[in-house]
Amino acid sequence: PALMIVNLTFHSLDWAKDYLANVPDMVRAHGGEYVARSSAVERIEGEGGLPDQVVILSFPSLDAIRTFMAQPEYAPYRDARIAATNSDILAIAF
Repeated sequence: PALMIVNLTFHSLDWAKDYLANVPDMVRAHGGEYVARSSAVERIEGEGGLPDQVVILSFPSLDAIRTFMAQPEYAPYRDARIAATNSDILAIAF
C-alpha cells in the first residue's frame, strides 16, 4: 500500500468546487480513498510554513498514485489546482 500526502496553501478557491465534484471518482477508479482532509493543521516539531490544508489518501501502490496523477482526465483539475495553490505532494509506500 501507499499514501499520498498533499499539503495545500491556497491563493484562490475558484477551482475547488469543480475539483471536489469530479476528482474523488477518479481517485476511487485507481483504488484510492480519502483518509483525511483538514484545515486544522498544527506544527508539533520543526520549522517552516504551515499549509492551509492537508489531504491524505491511500492507494494500493505507488504505481496507482502515479497512474492517477498522470491520467489525461485529471490534467485540467491538476492544472487548476496548481494555478491556485502552492501544492506539495508526497507519496510513501509501506
